[in-house]
Amino acid sequence: MLIYVFTYIMCFLVDGVYPFSNKYVRYLFKYWLYIFLCFGYMTGSDWRQYEPLYNSITDKELSRLEYDWAFYYLCYYSRIFISDFWLWIAILKIAYLNSFFSLAKIFTNKVYIFIGFSLEFNLLFMLIDNPLRFMVASTFMIYGICFIIRKRNYLGGSLLLISIFFHFAILVILLLLLSVLLFRKIVYWRNVYLIIIFISFVALGFTGDFLNYLSLGLSSELSVLSSKLYSYLIESNDSFFSIGSLINILMFFIVLYYKRSILDSFPKGEILFYYTLLYFFIFRLVLILPTGFRFVLLLHTFYIASLLVIYLKQNSLFRTLLVAFFCIVISVKISRTYQYIPYSNSIIYIISQEHLPYSYRSNYNLDYNQ
Repeated sequence: MLIYVFTYIMCFLVDGVYPFSNKYVRYLFKYWLYIFLCFGYMTGSDWRQYEPLYNSITDKELSRLEYDWAFYYLCYYSRIFISDFWLWIAILKIAYLNSFFSLAKIFTNKVYIFIGFSLEFNLLFMLIDNPLRFMVASTFMIYGICFIIRKRNYLGGSLLLISIFFHFAILVILLLLLSVLLFRKIVYWRNVYLIIIFISFVALGFTGDFLNYLSLGLSSELSVLSSKLYSYLIESNDSFFSIGSLINILMFFIVLYYKRSILDSFPKGEILFYYTLLYFFIFRLVLILPTGFRFVLLLHTFYIASLLVIYLKQNSLFRTLLVAFFCIVISVKISRTYQYIPYSNSIIYIISQEHLPYSYRSNYNLDYNQ
């Protein structure tokens, strides 16, 4: 666990505490982030199914695909050039972390603090637990958004379109992003109305019936999407009473209190605040789904940008307490599941090309956490 806590704390030290803020320390820490986050070995879960797939996928299997086919084509053609699955997956993780750095730089020059606040909800999940297909799709999506923000709309739009073919959930996320065109002006509503909307989403989230109706109501032309959605509708709403849910309720009211500061923080501050609000609204709703939080992972980055605005306006005591609080949250999260502890790294095995047996690796973290 110490390696996770060390990485988290260093994110805040290198962005403002001398001598850690020295440019050479910052460079070294950036390399550390790539080594630590992108070369996990026996950590995570999904690699257990993707490693055999990568090593054995055939053109016949490609012809039977109905959805998310771009990922499987990527596997098939990547293997021509990269035989080592672990080198390939490390390259994909590096691409995702690069995209995340690019997005963070749009919001702030305090990039490492942004990374630190993003570890618990986003980066540890995406790079250590590593839902591979979703991560690859998200890489294209984040780069696409970065290009659109920089007014390179055709390139950005093309990347967003490509991302949909890697994971169907990206389509839902893009629809959520497009909602800003219709509803962005709600950011100027009085706080009492925003609180009422928030409470309404909480109440709606106590039942998953509306999602079942949505799935059943999809037309036959969308049968694949319907079946995919229906497969997600198996989670109870007990998670509404989790620590994470209570934290989000608290943070919603804090963000609302600093609404004016967030709106004034960027030239397009209303878009930032809108997506932050949408994160809080949708987060309450998607807890019904076992992996529904994926739909708000991108929106979470806008929430982090808003949180950073609040953080930088506070005194050192408040900052220290906030950092300590999220440190506790990270520690609790990684201690409750086998995906993170113990940590192992793949670099030495990639270099030596002498990987441990699959069965040993597959059971290592599971056995440790029994």
